[in-house]
Order: sequence, then structure tokens, then C-alpha cells
Amino acid sequence: MVDDPKSNGNYGDTQSLRAGMPMATVSRGQVGWHEMQDGQLQFTYPAGALNGSQNQQMQNNLNVEQLNFQQP
Repeated sequence: MVDDPKSNGNYGDTQSLRAGMPMATVSRGQVGWHEMQDGQLQFTYPAGALNGSQNQQMQNNLNVEQLNFQQP
């Protein structure tokens, strides 16, 4: 359930956020969603949906993706 910004111009699953729409990610029966709140990119998921390494990878991806929303 970890998005892959390297394969999508550093956007992962977040490109729709530029239009102000949240983006759901569904993988192997798991679901989570990206959204912007006060200019901060976030990924929300049910408790236990990501393991420790997936959670860290998602945070790394969010850090890269956030930069795309701060560029003019």
C-alpha cells in the first residue's frame, strides 16, 4: 500500500490533490487516502493497515511529494 513517487514524477498517488480532491489508495484489501490540510500533505489509514517499514516508506514519500506542492 506504499505509493511509488519514483515511477510517477515524484507524485506517487497525490496528483489529484492539485485539483483539491483527496486520493484513495487501495491495495490488497487495504485502503488509505492522501489529502491536503492547511497546505500539509497527509496520508491517513486505519490502525494497523501499514507495518513499520511501510509507514516509514510512506513518510519518506510524503516528504518528497510535499516539495512538489511548495514549488511555484
